[in-house]
Amino acid sequence: MYAQPEPVSPSRHESWKASAFSEFLTVIYRYRWLIVSTFLATFLSTAVWLFIRQDSYETTTKVLVRFSRESFNPRSESSSSVARMLPAPKPDLPTEIDLIGSYAIISQLVDRLHLDQPGPPKPAPTRIVPRIRYELRRASNWLNELGDEIQYSLAVKERLALREKAIVEVSESLSVETSKDSSVMSIKLKTKFKEGASVILNTLVEIYSEQRMKVELNPGKMEFL
Repeated sequence: MYAQPEPVSPSRHESWKASAFSEFLTVIYRYRWLIVSTFLATFLSTAVWLFIRQDSYETTTKVLVRFSRESFNPRSESSSSVARMLPAPKPDLPTEIDLIGSYAIISQLVDRLHLDQPGPPKPAPTRIVPRIRYELRRASNWLNELGDEIQYSLAVKERLALREKAIVEVSESLSVETSKDSSVMSIKLKTKFKEGASVILNTLVEIYSEQRMKVELNPGKMEFL
């Protein structure tokens, strides 16, 4: 025969809950300074990071991908000299996305707009709070550069030329999205520049259009891949 468990009385259950809650409060009180210091450190570090982080701006444009090809009209009497434009098959958007983000197009963008050339430094703000933020950002950038130099010296990280560095930055900040059953591409560019981001994006679309036109005129040559 098995012994039947004794039922727990409501008063005993309430007493156990009160004891457990009392132990919880005791632990919280014992480690109160550790809990408070951890919370403050997390809060302050997050606040400082939000205060000194670089601003980011996003520019978006949409591109309709539609091609046409030249074809002779077999019904025309002067078909040897008269040509008409026939709609081409629906373009392969994944391929067009690869073309926009290709090294050749982005390198032309960097060269055309001289994105590898450092711009003039911004003047230091005169007001107190913006000046503090400005100096903290300078210190943060200096620490980042120091960390990069240490990695270069240890051969952990490869040093890139200014042009290659600009190409990598543009590639990482560029994203292209498409919708299902649509020939429209949405091109987004994130940059730290408040002014001039639209110029960069429009120039990118212009270079892409130029290269795509070359491919349309010479289908056998994909020289920019």
